[in-house]
Amino acid sequence: MLSKKRIIGIVAIILVAILMVGVFFIFGRPKNVNKSDEALVTDADSILFLEKSIVIKVIGKDSQQTEYKISTHAEYLRQAMDETEGLTYSGTEGAYGLMLEEVNGQRAIYEEDGAYWSILVDGEYGMHGIDTQPVEDGVEYSIVYTLA
Repeated sequence: MLSKKRIIGIVAIILVAILMVGVFFIFGRPKNVNKSDEALVTDADSILFLEKSIVIKVIGKDSQQTEYKISTHAEYLRQAMDETEGLTYSGTEGAYGLMLEEVNGQRAIYEEDGAYWSILVDGEYGMHGIDTQPVEDGVEYSIVYTLA
């Protein structure tokens, strides 16, 4: 037969387990999101993507700047660029994603004119191409005509 200490220990373990499950359900799950937050939950990952306000700035060969302020649910810069009215771009698909060649009608092809399109994130050189550059709220992304 089980001793009194052993029964108390088992009951204590069960109570701790119930308490941990309760804490998870209270604090571990996302709170209900108001419709005004315009949240998007993906079915595949159940990841919560809130709307982000960003700036996409295009700086051309002549240093002329065009600025686009947008709100987006995009995960990556290319998706945000696709949503940006008036912004056009094209390029060549490669092993690392799209290599920009033309932005807003202006070409920058290294082999032809020794120029390329740089991606800056809040004024610093980005570490990703447009396909993999994460989009974060409040950040300015610049696409800059750059001579090599």
